[in-house]
Amino acid sequence: MARKKTKQKQIEEITLKITYVPCLRKVLFEEGLRRKVITKGRRLGLTQCMSHFLIEQMLQNEIKCMWGDTVSGNIRRYIQRYWMPILKQLPSYIWEWQKQDNIVRINKSICDFRSGDRPENWEGFGYHYIFLNEAGIILEDRYLWENAVRPMLLDFPKSVAIVGGTPKGKNLFYELWEDAKQDKTGRKRAYQFSSYENPYIDHAEIDEMKSDLPENIARQEIYGEFVDVSENYLFPYNLVFDAMHMKKCADESGVEIWGLDVARGGDDFTVLAKRRGLHIYELVKRHGLDTMEVVTFVSDEVRKAKIRPHTIFVDTIGIGAGVYDRLNQLSFPVFPATVSNKATRQELKNMRCEMYVNLLEKLKLGLKLVYDRDLLLDLTNLKFLFDSQGKMYLEPKDKLKQRIGRSPDAADAAALTCYTEVAPNIGKDYNQIVKSYIEIPSVSAW
Repeated sequence: MARKKTKQKQIEEITLKITYVPCLRKVLFEEGLRRKVITKGRRLGLTQCMSHFLIEQMLQNEIKCMWGDTVSGNIRRYIQRYWMPILKQLPSYIWEWQKQDNIVRINKSICDFRSGDRPENWEGFGYHYIFLNEAGIILEDRYLWENAVRPMLLDFPKSVAIVGGTPKGKNLFYELWEDAKQDKTGRKRAYQFSSYENPYIDHAEIDEMKSDLPENIARQEIYGEFVDVSENYLFPYNLVFDAMHMKKCADESGVEIWGLDVARGGDDFTVLAKRRGLHIYELVKRHGLDTMEVVTFVSDEVRKAKIRPHTIFVDTIGIGAGVYDRLNQLSFPVFPATVSNKATRQELKNMRCEMYVNLLEKLKLGLKLVYDRDLLLDLTNLKFLFDSQGKMYLEPKDKLKQRIGRSPDAADAAALTCYTEVAPNIGKDYNQIVKSYIEIPSVSAW
C-alpha cells in the first residue's frame, strides 16, 4: 500500500505558472548581493515580477520578507492583481492573506507590507528580503531608509535589499543607485532598464506614451534615467498622469466652475473647461468660431448642463473681451480673467502664474483630471522662471507654443477654473442671475 505523501513533499512538488520579464529574472535570482538598486521605465513589470519572486522564495524557504510601498491602497491592489492569481495555485491550507494587517503567510514564511504614508507602522524586525517599490517616491523620506530599513538588514547575514522604481528626480533613490554603481566590494549592484525591455508590451504603446512626453520626462519615465525634472517645470509628469488615471475623485461636491480660453485665430482652439469641486471632468474644444459663435457655444453648454455654472472665468485678452462683454450683457455668471494683472500673492508676478499655481495646489489636494493628451503635454511642458525681484512667472506662451507645436489652449482653460476661489460679482443675487439666463429663449435669435 502506497504511503500518503507528507505536506512537505506535496509542497516540494508544486509547480507554479509564473512568467518573468527576462532582464528582471536575471537580476532577482542573481546571488551573492546584499543590495540591488533597479531604476526602470514605466511598465517594465517590476512589481509583478517581484511578487512572483517572493512567493517562490517563501514557498521554498522559511523566510521573513517586507514589502515597502507608497500607500496602503496600492498594496491591496498589488496583492489582488499579482499575488492572488499565484497563491490560488497553491493548496489553501499553506497560505493566508491577513487583509486587515496586510500580511501574507506561505507555509512557514511571512511577508509584511508597509506603506510610506504610515511610516510609524514600519516595524523594526529583521528580514531576509526587503523590497522597496516606487523608491523614487517613498525614499523622499530619508527616515525610512536610515532609521527603519537599514537596521532591518542586520539580523541575517545574507539578507537582501531590492530597491526599485521609476526615478522621480535626484533624491535618496539616486544616491543609493550611484552608491551601488560605484561599489567595489561586490555586495551591491545598480541596474537600469527601459520600458522597451519588457517583451510582453507592444512597443507601439510605449512609442505613443513617449510622444506625449517632454524629452527630459521621457528619459525618466521611459528610459529610467535620473534627470533633474523639477528644475524649472511647474507640473511633475507623474502628478498630472496620476490625476488623469484616478479612479475616484477626492471631492466632487463643490460649486460648478468653468474656464473659457477663447482662440486668438489661426490653429488655436476655443476650449471650455468644466470643474466641479476637485474634478475637472470635461474639456470642450471648438475651432474657427467668431465672437458671437463663441457666445452661442457657451450658452448652449450652459443650457444643457445638469448643474449650471456658479462662475465662468473668461480670458479677456484679445477677442475674449468681446465674448465676456456679450455674455455679461446677457446676465451669464461670467468673470473677467485678466491674466496679465498683478497677482494677489506677493511671490508671484501675474495672474497667469497664479491661476496655474492654484491648479497645481489643487492637484496636490487630489484634483482629478479628465484624460486629454493635449492637456497632459501642455501642463508637463510648462516652465517657470524668476524675475529680478524674485517673483515667479511662467515662460511666455509663444515659447511654449514653439516647443509643443501649438497653443496650450487646454491647459489655459483648465487653469482658468482656478483663477480665483470666489468670483466677486457672484454673491447674494446668484439665484436671480441663474434664473435670468435660464429664461433666455434662444441664442440663435440674437
